[in-house]
Amino acid sequence: MVMLNVNQIQMLNYVQLLIVKLLHTLVVGVMDVLLPIPKLMVLYGVGKTRVHVKLNHMNVMFLNADWTDAEHHWPIGTDKGTTTRYWDCCKPSCAWPGKFEYKTNIKLCAADGSALLDNNLISGCEGGPTYTCEDQTPWAVDDVTAYGYAAANIPGLTEADWCCTCYALTFTSFPIKGKQMIVQITNTGGDLGEGHFDLQIPGGGFGLFNGCSPRYPDIPDEDWGDRNGGVTSREGCYKLPVSMQEGCLFKFDWFRGADNPEVTYVKVDCPQELIDVSGCTRMNP
Repeated sequence: MVMLNVNQIQMLNYVQLLIVKLLHTLVVGVMDVLLPIPKLMVLYGVGKTRVHVKLNHMNVMFLNADWTDAEHHWPIGTDKGTTTRYWDCCKPSCAWPGKFEYKTNIKLCAADGSALLDNNLISGCEGGPTYTCEDQTPWAVDDVTAYGYAAANIPGLTEADWCCTCYALTFTSFPIKGKQMIVQITNTGGDLGEGHFDLQIPGGGFGLFNGCSPRYPDIPDEDWGDRNGGVTSREGCYKLPVSMQEGCLFKFDWFRGADNPEVTYVKVDCPQELIDVSGCTRMNP
């Protein structure tokens, strides 16, 4: 054992204090550049440790973003893709009869939330009575995994191939690198490129169509946020219908406010939990 005298101990304490001050200066500087808010959670790969650093008005967490195979519950794909987000309230494209061969088609809802059994009814975005059901929103399974729904465009396939199939998306960019979201495809869009998954998140922005205004006439259009991107804060979620708020908060909680993160993707068997909500099953999975 090495014995230290008083001067050596004081020198070590001084060095430790200096390191802490330098770390404080570095973190505060980075926070001021990234996002000047009182509380911020930042992800950064540092081995497999989780270090909490309390700095005056901040609670900063450095969290390893490279998850181990044991933490992943689903396969990691090799095909590269992009994501956006939306919530337009419209009848999903895959719900139209003749889109694909199904055992049971996607559940549809009226403006009051009651179930509609006729998939031939016109979409609320075109003046009809049919809308996306409010429970077809994303939710966290655990820290690493989430389930949800998406519009998509898969290279080399058509709606007949991808409607109501499921894909494991592994995020490859900050701030949710390494997390996985399993989505069932219920929609598509003319503005989607190849390998593009448009995640269905309440308050995610109308995009091309707006069925939310006729469905919720008491909610001002501006409360739904930007047409492309949607609401920009947790507070904005509480301006939406109560039934939409939990799904909206997903963007700022599990999704950590990520803005169109990139992914790798692979087709997987649909979790029963997603099927139970959407009601959709294919003849040929």
